[in-house]
Amino acid sequence: MMFKQKKLILVGGGGHCRSVADVALSANCRIMGIIDPNVDVEVFGAPRLGDDFDVADVAARFPDAEFVVTTGHIKSSSLRRHLVKNLEDNGCRIASPIIANDAYIGLCVSVGDGSVVMHRAVVNANSSIGTNAIINTGAIVDHDCTIGNFCHLSTRSVVNGGCRIGNGVFLGSGAVVAQKVTICDDVVIGAGAVVVDDITVSGTYLGVPAVKVK
Repeated sequence: MMFKQKKLILVGGGGHCRSVADVALSANCRIMGIIDPNVDVEVFGAPRLGDDFDVADVAARFPDAEFVVTTGHIKSSSLRRHLVKNLEDNGCRIASPIIANDAYIGLCVSVGDGSVVMHRAVVNANSSIGTNAIINTGAIVDHDCTIGNFCHLSTRSVVNGGCRIGNGVFLGSGAVVAQKVTICDDVVIGAGAVVVDDITVSGTYLGVPAVKVK
């Protein structure tokens, strides 16, 4: 059986896009081009194909390509949500998961469409990653976890076993979520924070142990 190379169109041409492009190339994907309002965007030689208003035309030009949103997510997932909706409304096919060649995906793991698992990330057995999520460089999701849609687990963040993470949650670099903790939707956990109790109110949490600051 011949291997069919995945063809990708990246939506958003900033720094995170370059990281996703690197992951995609490591996974033997072919980058067809970039959607970005900046006419001078350049990502590893891939051509700019247009801006957000051109996605339907781009999809028609590349009918076998898949689209992935490559803007980052720091305080809010709203931009990524908007871009995905625009793609869906214009009939674009959201990419199946993009997983770095040196990431580890355990047994009985599911990863949703539009999600990217980056270099040296680990998703251990029986865990589930939602759609359009970012599991960034060196992040760890231990066994039996559920990570919601549009989450971003930053570099070297750790979600321990049996956790339930809602939609649109951001974990800063080096943040740790203790075993069997539940975090509700739309929560920001600051870099280096340690979450030891369930979080049931959306907001921003900092410190060790993490407390709500706004």
